[in-house]
Amino acid sequence: KNCMKTLNVIFCGLISLFLLACGNDLDVKYTLCKDKVSSRSKLSPNVDEHYLTYRVDGKTLKVELYNYMGSCGTEEIKVEPTRGESNQLIVKITEIGFSANCSCPMDISFSLADLKKGETYECVIQYKEPSHTTHRTLIAFTFEMKEGANGKILLYE
Repeated sequence: KNCMKTLNVIFCGLISLFLLACGNDLDVKYTLCKDKVSSRSKLSPNVDEHYLTYRVDGKTLKVELYNYMGSCGTEEIKVEPTRGESNQLIVKITEIGFSANCSCPMDISFSLADLKKGETYECVIQYKEPSHTTHRTLIAFTFEMKEGANGKILLYE
């Protein structure tokens, strides 16, 4: 009986550790539609810059997209990271909502944890608007996992 109780406690502990690790890794935050743009022009006249910043903090890469142009119909943002081949990190940003004929600037931030120090990674960020059926590449950049490494990259050239 005592053995079963101990196993149950260990099992529950492992499950809660697993859930904790899965839930907190990304730290996704976003701001939907800061101002609406009526035309389908990708760039908003009221916004200065559309860019991405990244910085290495310990074993975590923190990424922030400023004024990412998304669909006005977006009601929620989902961020899913996957590991590709040879140190490639693929991050899929999915806009969840309805198809709209306008776009607007949004801010999106997320973290990628448990990266190896000293390694060089390629980060590929893909997006999918509600009207699209597949993800398209927004931007790709390489970075080295060393403390203090950071950068700023324009999103739309």
